[in-house]
Amino acid sequence: MTDFNSLIEQVFAGIKAEICSGSLLPGQRVNVTAMSASHRCSKTTLRAALYRLVGEGLLEVHTNEGFYRPLVTDETVRDKYDWNEHVFMMGLNLSKLKPSARDPAAPFKSSADPVGDIERFFTLVVEQTDNSFIVREMERLNDHLHPLRMLKAALPLDLEAELVNFTIAWTNQDVDALKRLIHEYTQRRLDIIPQIVSLAYRPMGLGQPPSPRQPR
Repeated sequence: MTDFNSLIEQVFAGIKAEICSGSLLPGQRVNVTAMSASHRCSKTTLRAALYRLVGEGLLEVHTNEGFYRPLVTDETVRDKYDWNEHVFMMGLNLSKLKPSARDPAAPFKSSADPVGDIERFFTLVVEQTDNSFIVREMERLNDHLHPLRMLKAALPLDLEAELVNFTIAWTNQDVDALKRLIHEYTQRRLDIIPQIVSLAYRPMGLGQPPSPRQPR
């Protein structure tokens, strides 16, 4: 049983990485036969992993039709970004905003992965609450928003500049500035929801390679 559970965990992590990288498009049906072959596992093992992903909200199961990626709509994009801001604000209000002893900006300097850095920053801040539920929710939101964030190259957004501003406010322990910045970050995305939704249905976000981001 331990080996079986370990295999499910491995398959779950692999499929989750594929989903978060945007390789499975919104509304696309999971080909169980092909995916089980790709992950070198039985269909039973694969389905166990897929049901876990349904529990994470990253897949949907349709009666007698199989597993699908949830659709991306104006409403779902708005709800996710609004909730991301709310969870971050809640974490910020509960945290003591104490940067670690090392240089707090170090993980975010000269990175080739601004999307991953933004997500790590969000998680870093809410981790200061020592509240596992808030941390888990932020990690879940990072999973859900990652495919949309990977569309950055085709959108009028400057993640690098946003990250610099976040880091400065964090380093200075300026809560008011950080709240303003996260609200502006959210609003910029809400202003271009139609573009985000349209791009979400294009394979790999206009041909961008998948992010190297690893699942939790």
